[in-house]
Amino acid sequence: MKKRAPPSGTVFSYPYLWAYQEKRGLKHAKDRICCMAFSSVKPDGTEVLVILAISDQEAVTREGAIEISLMEKVNAGLDPSRPAFVHLTEFNLDHLGKSWFFNANAKILGRFGKAFSEHIVARIAVAMKNKLTQKIDRRL
Repeated sequence: MKKRAPPSGTVFSYPYLWAYQEKRGLKHAKDRICCMAFSSVKPDGTEVLVILAISDQEAVTREGAIEISLMEKVNAGLDPSRPAFVHLTEFNLDHLGKSWFFNANAKILGRFGKAFSEHIVARIAVAMKNKLTQKIDRRL
């Protein structure tokens, strides 16, 4: 059975590589809490994943992250007492089925609500279109 990417807004553990780590030449990173922004199927049938980091640190600019509300923290299985932000200035691009990093069987912590997930997708799409993001390509 072919693995499928988790739906947009799914929160899970993933070895997210920050842009500053990639610039230092690192290829591997520790697991951190992330969310699936979206996936896209290429004409050859491969599925590409856009994964965003979740952190308790605010971004440098207001446009750089979305603060996660208390209700969405609960939906996503995050600690409701800690601040949490979905970062939009960079993303990991991975390849379902050929990844050394993405585990389709990873434990899912939770999922953001539909409206918040759509908001994340809309914000990252605009940032990508306006070339305001850094892509960290994790594909082989």
